[in-house]
Amino acid sequence: MSVAGRIGLSEAFQTTLLVVALLLALAPHFAGLTIGGVQLPRIDHRRRRALKIFGPLALVAAIALVLPVEALAPPLSSRMQLVAADPTPAGEIDLAIVNSGKGEGLVTHIELEILSEGSTHARPVLAPSARYRIPIDDLRVGQRRGVVVRHVIAPATTERILVAPQTNRALTVRVHVRTFGDVVMTRDVELWLNR
Repeated sequence: MSVAGRIGLSEAFQTTLLVVALLLALAPHFAGLTIGGVQLPRIDHRRRRALKIFGPLALVAAIALVLPVEALAPPLSSRMQLVAADPTPAGEIDLAIVNSGKGEGLVTHIELEILSEGSTHARPVLAPSARYRIPIDDLRVGQRRGVVVRHVIAPATTERILVAPQTNRALTVRVHVRTFGDVVMTRDVELWLNR
């Protein structure tokens, strides 16, 4: 993680910062030159001399802000992986999440996104028996809905999580499982009758 990322600057802002710093570094040497859609302004001798010093310093500072620094990355004591996401005969989604790290992993959010809809409405209405229920019957293709969870997974274990996507529609959904540290694991699941 970079210093700019740690303080919350978006990637778009970081890119803009780098481009502006690069233009400041190039301005004293290529005044009046057009690079792509950007024209470097003509500057007087005094400002050119100042930019020969401060332009490269601004570029070095901008690069230092956006370069990843290993020490700023959050500690990765858990290594979470979504190893399976399968529909069950009852119409639930059976998730298998493995934590191969040395510390506990925390699942913080489970979300279902509708990718496509089948031509039939053959699935029966589910009687929710899962631990997490996500009603998605009113969503259209491309929409998503999730539920905030706090599910701790012990180190070196595999957890089975059932998700009931409360719908009677035949859908293809993408399961998004977010863990502590904003790691997102995804898997596509087809919810069809008689699989």
